[in-house]
Amino acid sequence: MSARARAWPICSAIGVAALAASCASTPSEAPAPAANIDRGDSEGLVCVRYTLDTDAPRMEAVVAAFATRLFPTPDERAALAHEGLQVAIVPASDLPDIRTRLGPLTEVTRVIVGQSANWVELAHRDLGADDLVMMDGAFMRGDGGALRISVRDAVMPDADGGCVQTEVAMHLTPATLPMQSLPGDAPAGRVVMQSAIECCLHDGEALLILPAPTVSTGKGPATTSDLPPTAGVALLGERASPERSKDRHGYSVAIALIAKVPAGIRPSPAEEVDAPADVGHTAPAAAEP
Repeated sequence: MSARARAWPICSAIGVAALAASCASTPSEAPAPAANIDRGDSEGLVCVRYTLDTDAPRMEAVVAAFATRLFPTPDERAALAHEGLQVAIVPASDLPDIRTRLGPLTEVTRVIVGQSANWVELAHRDLGADDLVMMDGAFMRGDGGALRISVRDAVMPDADGGCVQTEVAMHLTPATLPMQSLPGDAPAGRVVMQSAIECCLHDGEALLILPAPTVSTGKGPATTSDLPPTAGVALLGERASPERSKDRHGYSVAIALIAKVPAGIRPSPAEEVDAPADVGHTAPAAAEP
């Protein structure tokens, strides 16, 4: 494993670290066709953004059944929930089943991130001048800005033959800021500090990013419905639809970041068979290219 690879934790959900230089890419965004929308066919990351007729509690219950790693840690999960986010790592092959169980799909968009040392926007929501959002434990006025969630990544070797080192963070910026792909050690604007996610995704894995159910602050007599939304819920959570009734949810957004590791970095079947017995882990089966 290279020194660069050793410098990264396999998975950490708190803190934004600087990526070493990697191949920058220009993302392309387009509505996805209904068939085969969950494919990870670009080296690095592909983002698939689903708009669904569902809500955060339903998302939480469905995704928990598919998670394959103990990620994030309980403390990290609680910190993310206070900012309105929940995350899980799942097999990309399960994404069609997951989105079917989440609820009716109203829109889907694919963003080809590839390998990018710059921050690439995954989703944004414009805020009104008087909109209030809970960020880092304080109320923030929207002031006509925009909430965004962005990612950057790099493919690197690791003990299992390669992974896509991935960083994600929410941030509040001026609405006029062009945010297709921008450099920087941190995303532009004010970063929601406890929203930072880091993980090393192996070939065929997907990082799911979803709005979290509302977390009670336990302070004062106000109910959670009286409080401004958290940043994650304001960005990805329920949005009332014209057809909404007591039997319907609002529209919520789920983001899947699908990893594809170049074949030259992944171990060959022969390398897996010949690996020493004392390497400390069981090598995974070779993924299909």
